[in-house]
Formats: sequence, C-alpha cells, structure tokens
Amino acid sequence: MLATGLLWLGLFVGVEQTANWKSPFAHPSFSYSTTALVGIGPVTARVILIQPLRRGGAKDTAIQFGAAIKLF
Repeated sequence: MLATGLLWLGLFVGVEQTANWKSPFAHPSFSYSTTALVGIGPVTARVILIQPLRRGGAKDTAIQFGAAIKLF
C-alpha cells in the first residue's frame, strides 16, 4: 500500500548546487533519488544523489548539495 502525507516543518530559505549538472532535456528519463538531511538548530544541510533508471544512466548521475535556514 502506498501512503502519502504532509508534514509542516516550517519555512526555510536556502541555496542549492548540483555537481556535474547537465540539461535534463539532453537525456530525459525517470530517476530515483537518495536524500541525506541533517539539521542542527535552525540550519539544515542536504545532499541528494540522483540516479537515472535507464541503461547507461550512470554517467548522468548527479549530486546536489544544499543548505537552508529556518525562518519560522
């Protein structure tokens, strides 16, 4: 059974940077992602690994780094 939910964690303002960024229109495909999230007080750091599901998609793997601060 697939369940969805909504949880209010607050309003955050942050910045993101994707390493090895390529245009998503060059090789569009479905992908899966793995997220690591660490929060210390009002500051949150995030790392996301994005892996395409198509064959040979390993070369299009992307890593996204981000940091945010909680406003309220």
